[in-house]
Amino acid sequence: GIPVPNPKKAFMGRSVVEKGDGSGIRLCFTGAHFPVAKLAAALEDKGIDQLHGAKVALARSLRKVLRKASRRGVADNRTILFLQGDLNSRTVLRTDGSDNECLVSLDRSRDRKLGLELDDSDAICYSGGSALLITGIRGGLAEAWNIEHPQERMRVGDYIVEVNGIRDDCARMIEECKHGLFLKLHVHRKVTDVLLEVLHDDDMQEAIQHELGLPPGRWHEMADYEVVHDLPVTYKYLDQVACTSSPAPSPVSTPVLRKQVVSNSSSNLISLTIGDIMGAAAGPTARRVVSHAPSEMEPDSPSSKRKSDDSEASHLCSELYKRHLLDIGDEKLNEFGLVYKKNDFRAFRFPACADRIVFWAPDAVADRMSFSLPRGGYEVNHAQLGSDHRPVALEAILHISPEGSAVRRSQRLQVSVRLEPGALLEQSEDEQGRDSDDFEHSSGEETPSSSRVPSSMLIAASEGGYPR
Repeated sequence: GIPVPNPKKAFMGRSVVEKGDGSGIRLCFTGAHFPVAKLAAALEDKGIDQLHGAKVALARSLRKVLRKASRRGVADNRTILFLQGDLNSRTVLRTDGSDNECLVSLDRSRDRKLGLELDDSDAICYSGGSALLITGIRGGLAEAWNIEHPQERMRVGDYIVEVNGIRDDCARMIEECKHGLFLKLHVHRKVTDVLLEVLHDDDMQEAIQHELGLPPGRWHEMADYEVVHDLPVTYKYLDQVACTSSPAPSPVSTPVLRKQVVSNSSSNLISLTIGDIMGAAAGPTARRVVSHAPSEMEPDSPSSKRKSDDSEASHLCSELYKRHLLDIGDEKLNEFGLVYKKNDFRAFRFPACADRIVFWAPDAVADRMSFSLPRGGYEVNHAQLGSDHRPVALEAILHISPEGSAVRRSQRLQVSVRLEPGALLEQSEDEQGRDSDDFEHSSGEETPSSSRVPSSMLIAASEGGYPR
């Protein structure tokens, strides 16, 4: 058939211009339903860094929006471009192992304050052993590292799995953090979100607006979630079964989310977050070491018996996601109202925060902007059924200070010298031919194929460690 826009997820944009001589701030509102096929394929390609491939797919959609806005005179030095809808961001799980660890070096001879709040609970498991969970970053060396190394920043929710060569002994790692003069920390990010990683990646942000003739600027999320665990789950739900359970906030939830959960509880509103999904696994299987071997807990589906290499790769890459949902169990998944088809599961169908609101603004304008969120952030309507997504609302108040009185100072994008921005999001020849100024309509509802991601999308791929 002919692909058509999804009327529930796409609408025409509107602009609001400040009255006066035409030199004021312009607000442009538009909506989109991003395609998911290439992102889904990247998550199931064992030959690449799956997160990097997924980031490239989503970043190319953001670039397409920004390019069209630039060509049509919408994006300029006084315009804030708001974009909302099903942006098809996805949750990404990272396997335990040195390939997904980042080295952080801290010198306490400069500052004795480490600036890390850590949880050394026995429930925190990494590669069959134990690890320290970062529950807060409060100045000191940790914050200084994040400022100096934006591409390798530590975040709340990350695991410290080694301190100066010490592993699997939380008590000794804590003591080393307290008394060690020079600290070498191996840090692992077990779960993340594709859109969140794109927004934090200066290389991606630079590539998105490369040679578009725009003033220095970047994409932001209106509800700026610092911790992936705080993001609400908007996908993938049962069509006619509502979520009936609101778990307590996770140990790494921010005070803002905790306040929102309390407010929702008093109003009998349901709240389900990525942190709830990650913390819901219980029992001995939750501490199981995740391997790359196919699971024997469920019978093979007909599709998994196909002999093609692509099908086998897809099965292996989905295994980490599948095992986590198996650990949660059918009873809890039903309470959450989540879809989990054991014999027809793909990595991109793992619970995620797919429906978001982002905006692009020139740095000079973004420095004058601030938002207040009376309701704390995104609110998901679990009472409205009929789709595998749940409707999302965000109440926000935008404050713009007078010109010349900035409320913050944006840092210029710090791009890795080894990367060429134009190559990072380079398209294959057939895609360049189709990428005209006319919008490429797609409902996005078809099941993505598991075909490999074009090699041109993977130029300058990450070399492991932190998601980039």
